[in-house]
Amino acid sequence: MVRKSKKMNLADVMSQDNLNTEDIEKVLDEKLKGKEYSEKMHTLFMYFLKTSAELLRSIYISPSEDIIGEYIEKWCNYFMNGRNNPTLKKALKNYGEKDEALIARVKSVTKVSDEKMADYIEGHFLFMSAENNNGLILEEYLAHVLEKYGWIWCSGETVKAIDFVYLNEDKNESILLQIKNKYNTENSSSSAIRKGTEIIKWNRLNKPIKTDKSKPISNWKKLREIVNLYTPEACEELTEEKYLEYIKNNSGEDIETL
Repeated sequence: MVRKSKKMNLADVMSQDNLNTEDIEKVLDEKLKGKEYSEKMHTLFMYFLKTSAELLRSIYISPSEDIIGEYIEKWCNYFMNGRNNPTLKKALKNYGEKDEALIARVKSVTKVSDEKMADYIEGHFLFMSAENNNGLILEEYLAHVLEKYGWIWCSGETVKAIDFVYLNEDKNESILLQIKNKYNTENSSSSAIRKGTEIIKWNRLNKPIKTDKSKPISNWKKLREIVNLYTPEACEELTEEKYLEYIKNNSGEDIETL
């Protein structure tokens, strides 16, 4: 009988193969040879191996004699692919499933022409496509800024519910940071994190004031406090204005159509 692949995090792999930290680090070092971002991957992987192995990404692993080798190789690929394929460069989709009842409802209210309705629908799909990738684009920008100051971006969703990590071995200090775009969005995996793992959460936008409910309030000052960066350069970069400028200057221009 052919055994199926099984989804496993690092703690699962360690339990199944009865591996210790030293054995895993040897495999990790071998797998990292010649790879881009090897230092960042080693630091990140080893930190969670020693502290919270269950938080490293769950990956489908095929039955084999080298489960840990396959796990590390795939984990590294997720990390690298998250960096080498920028979400900001991906095409936006101008199509999707249409609900004729919704179209009839909007048209009955707005009394717009069929041509204008088609523009509405295309605009809706473009905004939905952009919104689906909004969180990853924010991560990409923050990596552009924060990694200059010693932070590591957990690219490729390589760590469960954690987007950035700051480690200071000299001071035995670690900061685990989860980012969100808005106050009303939630990372679905955050509720599954084990007790005792403190994750700081930051959202880019706060709830709008009552006098202008269309405009959420910028929350970048809070981020500067969390990451403890107050240099003139950091204070300029960690702002809504610079984030929007980054999007304008680096966004791809392709639209995916049917």
